[in-house]
Amino acid sequence: MKGEGVLPKSILMSLTWREPGTDGQGPFSALPEDTEYWVRHCEGFRVDSHRRRLGVVECVAAEDAMDGTEVVAVRTGGLRSRRMMVALDDIVEVRPSECRLIILDPR
Repeated sequence: MKGEGVLPKSILMSLTWREPGTDGQGPFSALPEDTEYWVRHCEGFRVDSHRRRLGVVECVAAEDAMDGTEVVAVRTGGLRSRRMMVALDDIVEVRPSECRLIILDPR
């Protein structure tokens, strides 16, 4: 039968999701996480560099007005918050089970 054995993307993503703090050895841990999917659906994820916590993803895949590259808008700071644009190429790692993005250290 045509399409047999193919899961919709939303079901596949739910099967690869792991609760924070788990060891990832559940029955579905062998399925790979789809990094591109999670980069495009990471609003609200915590953003860290290798050195420190930076903020939270506010908007995904907006276009930078200066050079037209795709970026993630990150809300940084506490009382005096500001928006920082991070190019998708600067994302080093996506950790959907922790709701986190790891990016290159900002310049």
